[in-house]
This record gives sequence, structure tokens and C-alpha cells, in this order.
Amino acid sequence: MKLFYYRTLIVGLLLSWASLQAQTFTDMSQLLQPGYPLGTKTGQRGASAADYNNDGLVDLYHSNFDSPGRLYLNQGADGFRDVLAEIDLDEGTNMWGAAFGDYDNDGYFDIIFEDLSAPSKLYRNNRNGTFTEVNAAANVAVNTLAQGAAWDDYNLDGKLDLFIVNDVGPNQLFKNLDFQTFTDISISANVQTVGNSYGVSWGDINGDGYPDAYIATCHPNDPLRSINHLLLNNGDETFTNIGQAAGVADSLAGWGVLIFDYDQDGDDDIFSTNSYHAPRPGYNRLYRNEGNNTFSNVSVSAGVAGGMQENSYGCSVADFDNDGWLDIYITNVPQRDRLYHNNGDGTFTDIAVSAGIAVNSHRAGAVADLNNDGWIDIFTAGTPTNKVLFNDGGSNHWIRFRCRGINNNIDGVGARIELYADTLRQAQVIRAGDSFCSQNHSLTAHFGLGQFTVIDSLIVRWPGGQVDKHYALTTIDRQVTLVEGGGINRRPGSFALLAPADGDTLSGSAQLSWETAVDPDG
Repeated sequence: MKLFYYRTLIVGLLLSWASLQAQTFTDMSQLLQPGYPLGTKTGQRGASAADYNNDGLVDLYHSNFDSPGRLYLNQGADGFRDVLAEIDLDEGTNMWGAAFGDYDNDGYFDIIFEDLSAPSKLYRNNRNGTFTEVNAAANVAVNTLAQGAAWDDYNLDGKLDLFIVNDVGPNQLFKNLDFQTFTDISISANVQTVGNSYGVSWGDINGDGYPDAYIATCHPNDPLRSINHLLLNNGDETFTNIGQAAGVADSLAGWGVLIFDYDQDGDDDIFSTNSYHAPRPGYNRLYRNEGNNTFSNVSVSAGVAGGMQENSYGCSVADFDNDGWLDIYITNVPQRDRLYHNNGDGTFTDIAVSAGIAVNSHRAGAVADLNNDGWIDIFTAGTPTNKVLFNDGGSNHWIRFRCRGINNNIDGVGARIELYADTLRQAQVIRAGDSFCSQNHSLTAHFGLGQFTVIDSLIVRWPGGQVDKHYALTTIDRQVTLVEGGGINRRPGSFALLAPADGDTLSGSAQLSWETAVDPDG
């Protein structure tokens, strides 16, 4: 179903050309705390961006294949400090990645680690900077060789469920029963597939309100074991694999996957990365949603296929230049990374070299606004070093949304946000895990606005059916909170302490938090 339309061609070309020429990044990797060696196989790992301690700064995690990973606490101007050992967080033995999600609905992100050699571990956030391993208590028994994980509320009951895809053995879907315990419904839900699964992303590809899942699979020698799957949610706690019928059952060597609306026509499209295994090429795939449970492969015409012998792994989507169109960042080994700028006309241009991010041998990446300046930055994990690339910014406007569910999961995972600003028509969904062993944006949705300063209308479609509509919003260039069934909350610029004129002098300090309601309709 086509809900959105392209802006006029002239406006699109002008804005895209200006953005394409201007966007650059600065290497700020010195902000990462130096430490122990990264290991001998550090290219095989994932990266995640999530604010695990709720201090308003996005923290970073990356896994190592043959040594402990790192959990970087974002300390603002003081850089990123590795606290993994400090908080006694034992990930496992051979880690691939992690996905952050608040399964117990207490307002703090919990973590599922993806272990290649042992059962993956689920950690509950203790809300004091520490975590407790809860696999037994939560009844989460994960197969070995887990390679990807993503959270979502697949049955729309208000609780966050967990989907884990495995290389050896069947995939696993854990249904959240009571915000404390899970049950494995993989068989009854028909999500097991045949293994060799690497990446997973949730998204509503047919617009029925139920999240569907796309899975990338990879086997170096057997194309029949490298067929990607599209699991259509039937709305009755079962799924049907429609990959072949939908035209997205790719048989290349798949790694990362994303579901997002690249062309702003109102329905979710699919992007997947592939690595080169002769005679199978390493071309990436962009599938345009045709609106009837079928897709068209537009990779070549869109300009995102990459090279035949290219090895692409991680992928992230973000509006890096805040022009209102979602761009694609891809990590490659051993080739250089790619940054595909969305031209707004159905095509992309690789600007990685001019943007200053054409680094090599990074298997995974995560994107988020790491310094809270309104511009999306990049964290890459790879050999021989990790990199933090700060976005140099520009003149375009932006707005970022964090969701607060009332009848849904507290972070609004699965909520679809539709934004209309003059000629811009955009839609994004709150995600909790995607790509290849990675996670982006710390469960927020970041929208570029170009030069527009008024949001004509904002529609929030919450899991379960609640729809909130807001009009004529002038609150821009900041992060705001969308409360289910309510208004929009924003952070005040300052506080005033009121006391009687003859009162005593006060001294000391305190931590304050707030959710000041703002009527979006005036």
C-alpha cells in the first residue's frame, strides 16, 4: 500500500546534491580507552549502541571472537571507558554480538549475548550499573552457535519477546510470559528454519500491525543452505516462510539484514549484505516492497550492489546528513567500508571516501548520536583497531524520538512513527537488534528535517493498535519522548529552586529526572 510520495524532482536533486557534497566525519578514536589486545580474530565480532545506564549518553559494546569484548561507558568529554571487567559481566567464550532490550519492563536495558561456542547468556540489568545472569531463572536455554538476536513483541501482548538465530541448529523464539520468564515456542511458531542463520531484523512488511522477520543465512559451500527466509507473522502466534514467493529467498552468503523504508512510499523494504564465496558473487541486495507481499530486486539500479568479490557484513541505516532520507552504512573485510547516500530518487551514491570513513577490515558497526549534537556518528569494530567517527554536522534540522509505552513494552519497540514536514514524508520503527550481531540508535528513531522547521503532522502507531496523532510541532533539533496515549515530553533547559526570601542558604547536589508534559496541539 503506497502512503507516501516522493518530493518533487527539482527539490530532491538540490537537497541531495548539497548533502552529498558536504557530509564529512572526524576520527575521534582517541576517545576509546586503550587496553588489552583485541585478539587474533577480532574481525569476527558485532557492535551495539545502547544507553545501558540511562544517563542520556549512548554506550558502546563490541564482541571479540577469541578474547573478552568491551563495554564502553560513554563519559561525554572524558571519552569511552571499558567497564566490562569492572562490573563483572561475563559474556561467554566466543562472542558474536549482543542485543539490548528491556524484557522486564523496568526502564533499563537488559542484554542477550550471542555465543558461538556455548549457550548464550541473558543478563538482567540491576539498575545500578551491574547485571545478573538469569538464564535459568528466566527459562532461556539458548542453543550453541547463536549468531544474531533481536527483540520485538511478536504477538502484541505488551511484553518484549526474544528471537535468536543460530548457525548450527534451529532458530529460537522465546515468548515473554510475565516480564520475568520465557517459554521456547520455536516449533509451534514455525520459526526454526534449517540453521546457518546469521542476521535477523523485525519489520511489518505487509502493514497488518504484526512484526515479520527476515533472516540472512550463509553457508560457504552449499547454496541450498544459504537461502534467506522471510517469516510472515500470521497473527495467531505462528509464522509462514514466504521468502520464495516474495522474491527475497536469496541464495548468496548472507550476513547483515535491515528492514526499512528507503524510498518513503510507506512500506518496509529489505536490505541484506553478502560475502564473496566463489562462484557465488558478493553482491548486496536491496528489495523494494511492491505492496502485495512481493519484492523487486533493485540493487543494481539503486547503486548499492557493491563489488562482485566484495565481503560485506554489517549494515546500518541512518540519515547521516539530516536531509530526510535514510542512508546505508556497510562494513567490509578486507575492502573499505561504504556509505551510500540516499539521493531521494530511488538511487544511492557511495560517498565513503569524500566523507572520510573509507576504513578497511571492519566486520561490524553501530550508529547513534554519541555526543548528543543531533548528528549520527559511527562506531566500527574491526582489525586492528576500533574506530569512533564523529559526524561533522551541517545546517539541516532534526528531531529524535524516544518512546514510552503504557500498555505496550516500555520502550515502544515495534512502534511505527510517521512524520510529515512540508514535502518530506518519512516513517521509522523502534528497533532492538538488527543487522549482523549488532544494534543501532539505542532504541530511538532519528529523523532529519532538511531546512524545514515545522512538523505538520506526526502519527505514532503503537503495537496493539493505539494510534496517536500530533500536529504543527515546532519542537525540533532535540530529542523528545512520545508517551503512548498522551503528549510529547521534552527535557527542560534549566531548573529553578524556589524558597522563602528569608530561608536558609542551601548547598549540595542532587540528580533530577523529569517528564514534563507538553501539549503537542498547543
